[in-house]
Amino acid sequence: MADHAATHAAHDPNMGITGIDHRKMGMWAFLGSECMFFGSLIGTYLSYKGKSVSGPTPHEILNIPLTSVSAFVLLMSSLLMVLALAAVQRNDMRWGKVWLFTTALFGAGFVGFQIYEFNHFVHLGLTLQTRAAGRAQGGDLRPVLALRGHRVDRHLHPGVPDPVGAEPMADAHPHTALHAEGTHAPVATYLRVAVVLAIITAIEIAALYVPGLPTAALVTALIVFSVLKFGLVVAFFMHLRYDSRVLAALFFGPLMIACAIILALMALFSAFLILPRA
Repeated sequence: MADHAATHAAHDPNMGITGIDHRKMGMWAFLGSECMFFGSLIGTYLSYKGKSVSGPTPHEILNIPLTSVSAFVLLMSSLLMVLALAAVQRNDMRWGKVWLFTTALFGAGFVGFQIYEFNHFVHLGLTLQTRAAGRAQGGDLRPVLALRGHRVDRHLHPGVPDPVGAEPMADAHPHTALHAEGTHAPVATYLRVAVVLAIITAIEIAALYVPGLPTAALVTALIVFSVLKFGLVVAFFMHLRYDSRVLAALFFGPLMIACAIILALMALFSAFLILPRA
């Protein structure tokens, strides 16, 4: 059986010497590069945060209730995507189509929130032109970077056909298909993770409205909760917990570099979130 699977893998142009689909490796390499890209943006924002003389400040611009609903919609779209994947893998095409449609609906809702939010920024005068004018006049008008995490589900159902002329993946690689179906979490696990994510998000939002909460405690709690949510999404909704360690290295390697970039920029500009330099 092992020899038979190896023979199929040898004739599959999408399989490399690692035994992993090139498409999956390419997607995880792309996501790793995105970590470095957004790490640079986040590090730059944290370095300049609070240094504006003329404003506006984040509290004057950002709408916490709106961004909270937007974050909830994004998390639910992740859940709906994995529910669609689970339905297709068990050949339940009816529910697969339902979950895919609702995923697209929630995705469109999230994009709508972004359009509304950035349109609001433009009405406040936060454009490239006003930023350039502010520098020319010696001012310090720095618009707030609105960064949103974007998850891309990169798994293909074994029954989805390859390009025209190729035989379906399910027929060409039965052993690979069985292995892929056995390495995903059950639906109940997805639902439990979604509940945990919703609870953590609610705690994060509530913490912003606690009067008298020290800034150091608030920032620390938000960082811890953000890391926890990030880990849950990557491990379960993106299936990295069940995938090869090679894919984990492709993702977490650049992620560590991104974290180093953020810390380096913060240290370079003395922009410490909790403890200022003496």
